[in-house]
Amino acid sequence: MGNEIIKYDPELNTIPLRKFTPVEMNLFFSIISRMRDKSNQTIRFTFDQLKELSAYKPTANNRFEDDIQRTYEKMMGLHFGRRSKSGLTREFFVLFTEFKIDGDAEEPYVDVKVYERALPLLNKLESWVRYALAEFRDLKSSYAKTMFRLLKQFRTRYHAAPASIAKLLVIAS
Repeated sequence: MGNEIIKYDPELNTIPLRKFTPVEMNLFFSIISRMRDKSNQTIRFTFDQLKELSAYKPTANNRFEDDIQRTYEKMMGLHFGRRSKSGLTREFFVLFTEFKIDGDAEEPYVDVKVYERALPLLNKLESWVRYALAEFRDLKSSYAKTMFRLLKQFRTRYHAAPASIAKLLVIAS
């Protein structure tokens, strides 16, 4: 799992993740890194896989389950959507339709399934944001993680108004 790459549609960066802790952001983007090009099939992560992907430090499974659950609860509060080119048609949805945490299994796991209408955020990308998961995980604050994602999105051209960056960072403009 050494050189794990996160790759997704830039639309995902329009969602403010300020309520996520750095640990929750690591878990979220670790899951995203493995959901790319998997269609809408259910993907299983063992606790050990997810801990390794996210560089999760605490060892107690109960705490890990709680952190995963909080991450999912915060994901459910995110409003993903798409707009038509004219802006007159709008669609809103959740990213995942299935999220099962089984800590009782012989090898504890998390099952995750992407909502069919959210697939364009992770599959057959015409434009994308791409970076190494390890670089992202090494950042300690959620502000740093958000700025990193935005800078990676606009690394070849600047196309974000300062007010929109302030909104994503949830700071007064």
